[in-house]
Order: sequence, then C-alpha cells, then structure tokens
Amino acid sequence: MDNRGYTLVEALAALLMIGLALTGMTEAVHVFGKVGARLEAQHHRAREMTLARSIFTSLPDQSGPYRAGEAALLFVGDADQMTFACGQATPCAIALRPRDGAVDVEIRMSGEARRVTVRPVGRLNFAYVADSGGPVSPVWPVETPHARLAAVVLYDGLAPLAIWRLPAVQQAACAFDIRLADCAPSSEDAYDKH
Repeated sequence: MDNRGYTLVEALAALLMIGLALTGMTEAVHVFGKVGARLEAQHHRAREMTLARSIFTSLPDQSGPYRAGEAALLFVGDADQMTFACGQATPCAIALRPRDGAVDVEIRMSGEARRVTVRPVGRLNFAYVADSGGPVSPVWPVETPHARLAAVVLYDGLAPLAIWRLPAVQQAACAFDIRLADCAPSSEDAYDKH
C-alpha cells in the first residue's frame, strides 16, 4: 500500500474476509436456533410425560383387588381404555384417544373429567399384569380363573412409562391412631379375597 490508498486487490480481499465472517456468524446463529428449538421440544415432551405418569399416581390407592373370575366386572380394560370400580357412585375410567400425532389421555374420577395431551415416541397403550406370573395381557379380565390384577402398565411403544400397582389384599377400614399418626387397622379387618 502506498500513500494514495488501497489497491483493488486489497479492497476485494478485505470484502471477502468480511463476507466469510458474516456467513460464519449467520450459520452459527442458525445452528444455535435449531439447538434451542430441539431443547425446548425435549423439555415440553418431558413435561407431558411427567403429566402422564402423574395420572397413575393420582389413582386411588384403595382400589382393588380385582379378580378375573368375579361375577360383577369391577375392572375391564383393553389397550386403549380401562374402567374400574373406585369407591365412587360412577366407575372411574382412563382412555387413550389418538389425535394428530398426539394422544389425549382422558381421566374420569369422582364424577370429574380431565384431559392431558402427550406426544409419545411410540404408541401409548395399557397392559395388564396378573399375579400368577403369566405374560402381560393386552386385556383384562384374562381367561385364567381367579387371577388377580397385580398392576397396570402404561407403555410408550415398548418402554414402560408408568406402573399402577394394585393391592393384593382388600383394604381394611381403619381407626386413626394419634400416637402413630397413621391408619391402624385391626388384624381381623384385613382379609384376602381369594
């Protein structure tokens, strides 16, 4: 460079370097935007799955036991829905309703209905586990007489998402023990419905 200014080659080289720098910065902003959108989608999905898991924790602990050979069907379920006696005037129910790449999980308990929408990786479905140790069944009641429903599993594809374990023994009426600060049933009140 002399005292008269820059040559044309020097000016073009400077413009080329500025263009490369701007291109790199634009690409970096684009990549950061994609990563941010992916993280937000993963966070949203994790929150939805936590809501789906909370459905099973909100189910009454006093439900069951349910047996396959009962005269009155206290629990009926298939892969997409289940209806069960839950100590209310109307039976409780949970249904999985697919909709536009998502699934509405509809819960009906105590006469109230609520809906949670989730976007599972695979297909959401229920499966039923008997205490006899047999295979997991897509329906309840099973054909095995006197089988007791031990658990209901909510699957997301092949992966278990949530498990509702059911009691093996009929829940007893209890008297509150102030010293224990807990329910204290008498031993003759609890019985197994075999």
